[in-house]
Amino acid sequence: MRFDDRVAIITGAARGLGRAYALALASRGAKVALIDIGCSPSGDGESDNSLQEVAEMVNRLGGEALSFVLDVAEEMDIESAISFVMEQWGRIDLMVCSAGYQQHKSLEDTQFSEWKRMFSVEVDSVFHMATRLWPIFKKQQHGRIIVTTSATGFFGEEDHCSHGAAKMALFGLVNSLAKEGAEHNIHVNSICPVAKTRQTERHYENSLLDKARPQSVTPGLLFLAGSKAPNGKHLMAAGNHFSVVRVHENRGHTFDEDEMNPENLLRLWPSIKQSAILRQYYSRKEYLLELTERLKKAAKQSFFS
Repeated sequence: MRFDDRVAIITGAARGLGRAYALALASRGAKVALIDIGCSPSGDGESDNSLQEVAEMVNRLGGEALSFVLDVAEEMDIESAISFVMEQWGRIDLMVCSAGYQQHKSLEDTQFSEWKRMFSVEVDSVFHMATRLWPIFKKQQHGRIIVTTSATGFFGEEDHCSHGAAKMALFGLVNSLAKEGAEHNIHVNSICPVAKTRQTERHYENSLLDKARPQSVTPGLLFLAGSKAPNGKHLMAAGNHFSVVRVHENRGHTFDEDEMNPENLLRLWPSIKQSAILRQYYSRKEYLLELTERLKKAAKQSFFS
Protein backbone atom coordinates (compact mmCIF):
# COMPACT_ATOMS: atom_id res chain seq x y z
CA MET A 1 0.00 0.00 0.00
CA ARG A 2 1.60 3.24 -1.16
CA PHE A 3 0.80 6.92 -0.52
CA ASP A 4 2.91 8.57 -3.19
CA ASP A 5 1.80 12.14 -3.94
CA ARG A 6 -0.54 12.06 -0.93
CA VAL A 7 -0.30 14.66 1.85
CA ALA A 8 -1.10 13.85 5.47
CA ILE A 9 -1.54 16.31 8.32
CA ILE A 10 -0.97 14.70 11.71
CA THR A 11 -1.53 16.16 15.18
CA GLY A 12 0.32 14.86 18.22
CA ALA A 13 3.13 13.95 15.84
CA ALA A 14 6.14 14.55 18.09
CA ARG A 15 5.96 11.34 20.08
CA GLY A 16 4.23 8.03 20.58
CA LEU A 17 1.49 7.07 18.17
CA GLY A 18 1.59 10.30 16.17
CA ARG A 19 5.28 9.84 15.51
CA ALA A 20 4.77 6.20 14.50
CA TYR A 21 1.97 7.23 12.12
CA ALA A 22 4.10 9.95 10.52
CA LEU A 23 7.05 7.66 9.93
CA ALA A 24 4.87 4.85 8.59
CA LEU A 25 3.15 7.17 6.11
CA ALA A 26 6.42 8.80 5.05
CA SER A 27 8.04 5.39 4.50
CA ARG A 28 5.26 4.65 2.01
CA GLY A 29 5.62 7.84 0.04
CA ALA A 30 3.38 10.39 1.79
CA LYS A 31 4.36 13.96 2.50
CA VAL A 32 3.64 14.71 6.15
CA ALA A 33 2.72 17.91 7.96
CA LEU A 34 3.56 17.47 11.64
CA ILE A 35 1.68 19.32 14.38
CA ASP A 36 2.50 19.20 18.08
CA ILE A 37 2.82 21.57 20.98
CA GLY A 38 5.89 19.61 22.11
CA CYS A 39 4.89 19.52 25.74
CA SER A 40 4.44 17.21 28.69
CA PRO A 41 1.63 14.59 28.69
CA SER A 42 -0.53 16.98 30.72
CA GLY A 43 -0.16 19.75 28.14
CA ASP A 44 2.37 21.94 29.94
CA GLY A 45 5.22 23.68 28.16
CA GLU A 46 6.10 24.12 24.52
CA SER A 47 9.11 22.93 22.51
CA ASP A 48 9.97 22.07 18.92
CA ASN A 49 12.83 19.66 19.74
CA SER A 50 10.87 16.41 19.44
CA LEU A 51 8.94 17.59 16.41
CA GLN A 52 12.13 18.59 14.62
CA GLU A 53 13.55 15.18 15.40
CA VAL A 54 10.58 13.52 13.68
CA ALA A 55 10.98 15.80 10.66
CA GLU A 56 14.64 14.79 10.40
CA MET A 57 13.67 11.11 10.61
CA VAL A 58 11.19 11.63 7.78
CA ASN A 59 13.92 13.27 5.70
CA ARG A 60 16.24 10.34 6.31
CA LEU A 61 13.51 8.08 4.96
CA GLY A 62 13.59 10.12 1.77
CA GLY A 63 10.33 11.86 2.58
CA GLU A 64 9.22 15.46 2.96
CA ALA A 65 7.98 17.05 6.17
CA LEU A 66 6.65 20.36 7.40
CA SER A 67 6.44 20.97 11.14
CA PHE A 68 4.24 23.29 13.18
CA VAL A 69 4.60 23.90 16.91
CA LEU A 70 1.13 24.91 17.99
CA ASP A 71 -1.75 24.16 20.32
CA VAL A 72 -4.44 22.23 18.42
CA ALA A 73 -7.07 23.99 20.53
CA GLU A 74 -6.14 27.31 18.88
CA GLU A 75 -8.45 27.60 15.87
CA MET A 76 -6.54 30.32 14.02
CA ASP A 77 -3.22 28.49 14.38
CA ILE A 78 -4.77 25.37 12.84
CA GLU A 79 -6.15 27.45 9.97
CA SER A 80 -2.74 29.03 9.34
CA ALA A 81 -1.01 25.65 9.31
CA ILE A 82 -3.50 24.20 6.82
CA SER A 83 -3.14 27.26 4.58
CA PHE A 84 0.65 26.93 4.61
CA VAL A 85 0.51 23.23 3.72
CA MET A 86 -1.79 24.02 0.80
CA GLU A 87 0.57 26.77 -0.39
CA GLN A 88 3.55 24.43 -0.25
CA TRP A 89 2.06 21.17 -1.52
CA GLY A 90 -1.23 22.11 -3.16
CA ARG A 91 -3.36 19.43 -1.55
CA ILE A 92 -4.15 17.56 1.68
CA ASP A 93 -5.51 14.02 1.52
CA LEU A 94 -5.42 12.74 5.06
CA MET A 95 -6.22 14.21 8.47
CA VAL A 96 -4.96 12.20 11.46
CA CYS A 97 -5.90 13.50 14.91
CA SER A 98 -3.58 11.94 17.46
CA ALA A 99 -3.14 14.88 19.83
CA GLY A 100 -4.51 14.09 23.27
CA TYR A 101 -4.90 15.43 26.77
CA GLN A 102 -4.53 13.30 29.88
CA GLN A 103 -6.65 13.84 32.95
CA HIS A 104 -7.62 11.21 35.48
CA LYS A 105 -10.08 12.70 37.94
CA SER A 106 -13.44 11.84 39.39
CA LEU A 107 -16.47 13.99 38.63
CA GLU A 108 -16.24 15.67 42.04
CA ASP A 109 -12.57 16.56 41.54
CA THR A 110 -12.90 17.84 37.97
CA GLN A 111 -12.91 21.60 37.54
CA PHE A 112 -14.96 23.04 34.69
CA SER A 113 -11.79 24.62 33.27
CA GLU A 114 -10.25 21.14 33.08
CA TRP A 115 -13.39 19.76 31.44
CA LYS A 116 -13.26 22.54 28.83
CA ARG A 117 -9.56 21.96 28.18
CA MET A 118 -10.23 18.26 27.58
CA PHE A 119 -12.91 19.03 25.01
CA SER A 120 -10.89 21.80 23.35
CA VAL A 121 -7.96 19.44 22.71
CA GLU A 122 -9.84 16.22 22.01
CA VAL A 123 -13.04 17.39 20.27
CA ASP A 124 -12.94 21.06 19.28
CA SER A 125 -9.60 20.63 17.51
CA VAL A 126 -11.07 17.87 15.34
CA PHE A 127 -13.98 20.14 14.44
CA HIS A 128 -11.67 23.03 13.55
CA MET A 129 -9.49 20.85 11.33
CA ALA A 130 -12.40 19.07 9.68
CA THR A 131 -14.26 22.29 8.82
CA ARG A 132 -11.13 23.70 7.14
CA LEU A 133 -10.30 20.51 5.27
CA TRP A 134 -13.83 19.51 4.22
CA PRO A 135 -14.02 21.93 1.24
CA ILE A 136 -10.57 20.78 0.12
CA PHE A 137 -11.60 17.13 0.31
CA LYS A 138 -14.84 17.81 -1.55
CA LYS A 139 -13.03 19.64 -4.34
CA GLN A 140 -10.55 16.77 -4.66
CA GLN A 141 -13.33 14.19 -4.35
CA HIS A 142 -11.01 12.41 -1.98
CA GLY A 143 -10.26 12.68 1.71
CA ARG A 144 -9.59 10.54 4.75
CA ILE A 145 -10.19 11.56 8.36
CA ILE A 146 -8.98 9.40 11.23
CA VAL A 147 -9.62 10.42 14.83
CA THR A 148 -8.48 8.73 18.02
CA THR A 149 -11.12 7.18 20.22
CA SER A 150 -10.65 5.19 23.41
CA ALA A 151 -11.85 2.17 25.34
CA THR A 152 -12.56 4.66 28.12
CA GLY A 153 -15.25 6.24 25.96
CA PHE A 154 -16.63 2.95 24.61
CA PHE A 155 -16.77 1.03 27.87
CA GLY A 156 -16.33 3.60 30.66
CA GLU A 157 -13.79 3.88 33.45
CA GLU A 158 -13.83 5.40 36.91
CA ASP A 159 -11.99 8.71 37.36
CA HIS A 160 -12.09 9.40 33.61
CA CYS A 161 -15.33 11.38 33.27
CA SER A 162 -14.01 14.15 31.01
CA HIS A 163 -11.84 11.85 28.92
CA GLY A 164 -14.62 9.31 28.42
CA ALA A 165 -17.13 11.99 27.48
CA ALA A 166 -14.78 13.60 24.96
CA LYS A 167 -13.89 10.30 23.31
CA MET A 168 -17.52 9.28 22.97
CA ALA A 169 -18.27 12.66 21.41
CA LEU A 170 -15.78 11.73 18.70
CA PHE A 171 -17.57 8.41 18.24
CA GLY A 172 -20.75 10.28 17.36
CA LEU A 173 -18.89 12.79 15.19
CA VAL A 174 -17.35 10.00 13.11
CA ASN A 175 -20.73 8.33 12.63
CA SER A 176 -22.27 11.55 11.33
CA LEU A 177 -19.38 12.80 9.18
CA ALA A 178 -19.03 9.40 7.53
CA LYS A 179 -22.55 9.80 6.18
CA GLU A 180 -21.98 13.41 5.11
CA GLY A 181 -18.77 12.61 3.28
CA ALA A 182 -19.66 9.35 1.56
CA GLU A 183 -20.85 10.89 -1.72
CA HIS A 184 -17.62 12.89 -1.99
CA ASN A 185 -15.28 9.94 -1.33
CA ILE A 186 -14.50 11.36 2.11
CA HIS A 187 -14.15 8.45 4.50
CA VAL A 188 -14.21 9.15 8.23
CA ASN A 189 -13.18 6.53 10.78
CA SER A 190 -11.72 6.27 14.25
CA ILE A 191 -8.87 4.21 15.58
CA CYS A 192 -8.89 3.08 19.20
CA PRO A 193 -5.29 2.17 20.04
CA VAL A 194 -3.81 0.36 22.99
CA ALA A 195 -0.11 1.18 22.94
CA LYS A 196 2.75 2.00 25.27
CA THR A 197 3.33 5.75 25.16
CA ARG A 198 4.20 8.42 27.71
CA GLN A 199 0.51 8.97 28.31
CA THR A 200 -0.50 5.33 28.78
CA GLU A 201 2.37 3.37 30.32
CA ARG A 202 1.18 4.10 33.86
CA HIS A 203 -2.29 2.76 33.17
CA TYR A 204 -1.80 -0.62 31.49
CA GLU A 205 -0.18 -3.74 32.90
CA ASN A 206 3.25 -4.66 31.56
CA SER A 207 2.20 -7.99 30.02
CA LEU A 208 -0.14 -6.12 27.69
CA LEU A 209 2.31 -3.34 26.87
CA ASP A 210 5.02 -5.82 25.88
CA LYS A 211 3.04 -6.42 22.68
CA ALA A 212 1.32 -3.06 22.42
CA ARG A 213 3.97 -0.87 20.80
CA PRO A 214 2.94 2.19 18.76
CA GLN A 215 4.25 0.43 15.65
CA SER A 216 1.73 -2.38 16.19
CA VAL A 217 -1.10 0.13 15.66
CA THR A 218 0.24 1.54 12.38
CA PRO A 219 -1.16 -1.22 10.11
CA GLY A 220 -4.62 -0.16 11.24
CA LEU A 221 -3.88 3.50 10.63
CA LEU A 222 -2.51 2.81 7.15
CA PHE A 223 -5.52 0.65 6.32
CA LEU A 224 -7.90 3.46 7.30
CA ALA A 225 -5.82 5.95 5.29
CA GLY A 226 -5.86 3.90 2.10
CA SER A 227 -7.92 4.12 -1.06
CA LYS A 228 -10.01 1.10 -0.01
CA ALA A 229 -10.63 2.29 3.54
CA PRO A 230 -14.02 1.57 5.10
CA ASN A 231 -16.26 4.43 6.18
CA GLY A 232 -17.80 5.12 9.56
CA LYS A 233 -15.95 2.35 11.40
CA HIS A 234 -14.27 2.27 14.80
CA LEU A 235 -11.17 0.10 14.68
CA MET A 236 -9.67 -1.29 17.88
CA ALA A 237 -5.92 -1.85 17.54
CA ALA A 238 -4.09 -3.55 20.39
CA GLY A 239 -0.91 -5.56 20.03
CA ASN A 240 -1.46 -7.86 17.08
CA HIS A 241 -5.23 -7.83 17.49
CA PHE A 242 -7.70 -5.76 15.45
CA SER A 243 -11.46 -5.62 15.91
CA VAL A 244 -14.42 -3.33 15.27
CA VAL A 245 -16.55 -1.64 17.93
CA ARG A 246 -20.26 -1.22 17.19
CA VAL A 247 -23.28 0.05 19.05
CA HIS A 248 -25.95 -2.61 19.06
CA GLU A 249 -29.54 -2.96 20.22
CA ASN A 250 -30.90 -6.23 21.47
CA ARG A 251 -34.35 -7.57 20.58
CA GLY A 252 -36.00 -6.09 23.66
CA HIS A 253 -39.71 -6.42 24.31
CA THR A 254 -42.78 -4.80 22.73
CA PHE A 255 -45.54 -4.05 25.21
CA ASP A 256 -49.26 -4.06 24.56
CA GLU A 257 -50.85 -0.65 25.05
CA ASP A 258 -52.42 -1.58 28.38
CA GLU A 259 -49.08 -2.91 29.69
CA MET A 260 -47.24 0.37 29.23
CA ASN A 261 -46.15 1.28 32.75
CA PRO A 262 -42.87 1.38 34.68
CA GLU A 263 -43.88 -1.56 36.88
CA ASN A 264 -44.04 -3.89 33.87
CA LEU A 265 -40.78 -2.51 32.56
CA LEU A 266 -39.18 -3.26 35.92
CA ARG A 267 -40.69 -6.75 35.97
CA LEU A 268 -39.39 -7.61 32.49
CA TRP A 269 -36.09 -5.78 32.78
CA PRO A 270 -34.00 -8.95 33.34
CA SER A 271 -35.13 -10.35 29.98
CA ILE A 272 -35.07 -6.99 28.16
CA LYS A 273 -31.46 -6.27 29.05
CA GLN A 274 -30.19 -9.68 27.95
CA SER A 275 -28.17 -9.66 24.74
CA ALA A 276 -26.62 -12.72 23.18
CA ILE A 277 -25.93 -10.94 19.90
CA LEU A 278 -22.59 -9.30 20.65
CA ARG A 279 -20.16 -9.20 23.54
CA GLN A 280 -20.56 -6.20 25.80
CA TYR A 281 -17.87 -4.78 28.04
CA TYR A 282 -18.94 -2.79 31.05
CA SER A 283 -15.64 -1.02 31.67
CA ARG A 284 -12.30 -0.41 30.05
CA LYS A 285 -10.71 -2.65 32.69
CA GLU A 286 -12.93 -5.56 31.71
CA TYR A 287 -12.04 -5.05 28.06
CA LEU A 288 -8.31 -4.86 28.83
CA LEU A 289 -8.42 -7.96 31.05
CA GLU A 290 -10.06 -9.97 28.29
CA LEU A 291 -7.71 -8.50 25.73
CA THR A 292 -4.70 -9.47 27.84
CA GLU A 293 -5.97 -13.05 28.17
CA ARG A 294 -6.68 -13.17 24.44
CA LEU A 295 -3.16 -12.02 23.62
CA LYS A 296 -1.66 -14.48 26.11
CA LYS A 297 -3.67 -17.31 24.58
CA ALA A 298 -2.64 -16.28 21.08
CA ALA A 299 1.00 -16.14 22.17
CA LYS A 300 0.81 -19.67 23.63
CA GLN A 301 -0.79 -21.03 20.48
CA SER A 302 1.91 -19.38 18.38
CA PHE A 303 4.64 -20.83 20.63
CA PHE A 304 3.36 -24.40 20.35
CA SER A 305 2.40 -24.28 16.65
